[in-house]
Amino acid sequence: MYRYKSRCGDMIFNKLRTRNSIPTLENLLIDTPEHEWIREDRHLFRFFKEALGLLSKDDFDQINRTKTLCFLFSSGKFASTLSSHEKKQFIILYPEMIYAIKSVDNTSAFAILFHELGHIYHRHHEKSMSTLEKQHEADFFACRYGFDSEILDILYGENKTFEVTKRINKVLEFQKNHHVNQ
Repeated sequence: MYRYKSRCGDMIFNKLRTRNSIPTLENLLIDTPEHEWIREDRHLFRFFKEALGLLSKDDFDQINRTKTLCFLFSSGKFASTLSSHEKKQFIILYPEMIYAIKSVDNTSAFAILFHELGHIYHRHHEKSMSTLEKQHEADFFACRYGFDSEILDILYGENKTFEVTKRINKVLEFQKNHHVNQ
């Protein structure tokens, strides 16, 4: 009986101690009840494990520093971010994104995910800057991880609005500056 109380006390202490700590990749996907829908599908689970494994430890910690990253499924187009919850920040994934994740060549899904992670990394929900500037920063985050060509492919497939044209030019500029330096 005494051992049980001790172990139970240790478990409570560990939960309290880790409540405000930054999650690890493993417990973000495996221990989070909201991610059960990802764990149930081996293709989705493998994609998210690989994608989050690509993040540097510093970037992963920065993304999860103040709120825990949470992926949700909903209807819509590709993905978006939402950070109105007190303890979680959401990336909402739409059917087109799930289809892209499960496709044979899912590099566009990686690009979209890293673009959305860029919005969280740069704390765009806390900043008052133009939508275009936020899109540039999110694009560059994806580009830093090598998804510049995929970002361009996605943008080339969009209607050629002023914003899309500006984003294409910025990514081309990024490629020019970074491929010359490599």
